[in-house]
Amino acid sequence: MVNVQIWADIAQLRFTGTAFVLAADWLQFPPVCEHWCGSRVPEGLLENSDMLFEMTGGHRFTLTENRRSDATLFNFYTGLGDNLEEALARAQQLFPKTSRKAAYTLTMSHARRVTINKRRNEEDKPDDAVLLKAPLVTGRVSGNLPQDMYIWVDLTLIGAGNHTKKGLFYTIAAIDETSVTFNCGLKLSKEHCVKCCRLSYAITFASSQGLTLKGVVRLECDSKYFTMRHLYVGISRATSASLVEVV
Repeated sequence: MVNVQIWADIAQLRFTGTAFVLAADWLQFPPVCEHWCGSRVPEGLLENSDMLFEMTGGHRFTLTENRRSDATLFNFYTGLGDNLEEALARAQQLFPKTSRKAAYTLTMSHARRVTINKRRNEEDKPDDAVLLKAPLVTGRVSGNLPQDMYIWVDLTLIGAGNHTKKGLFYTIAAIDETSVTFNCGLKLSKEHCVKCCRLSYAITFASSQGLTLKGVVRLECDSKYFTMRHLYVGISRATSASLVEVV
């Protein structure tokens, strides 16, 4: 998801003798609204560019061995084809919804993410849970905003940047009157915790890219904006065919 402006800056390091090792999966999400000098950057241009060829000295190594999931799931998402309707129907047949509680639900919108997180957080909270109030946001702001949440020891949150690493999971080890301590040793004030962490019951498809999700992963696919990339990225986050549900 690195955009072309950043690539242009990185590419200049070639002139300093810097060696590059670049990793990519061209089936995953590209940068959002990719433009250069007012013109749209056609899809596939980066993959086939002279710039990448020169940065890597013309070397390309394709990984084909599955290390994340079982063979059933791997064979499904590497053989999706081009027809989204057929792929979705097949996915829903192979990975139907059950009555299990999903460890992670992948959604299209932040609004849906917030709704699911609020419901699950209130359902799961123990008697000794502590309520953290999100800061008030004014103006027309959307996206990955903080929300009110109950926290407790052993609850896992996901980092949203600033004092936490974006996309990294943090499990709470201790809570006192003013601060929250995580298993990794990180200690945040309660104010910073609610600003820098998010509930992880639900994650947007875009935010899930790069993650390995252990446990039941449920994909919500009913949006008109849903594409084959969303299906590919979402379903490949799981570790087993028995842990995927497509709805």
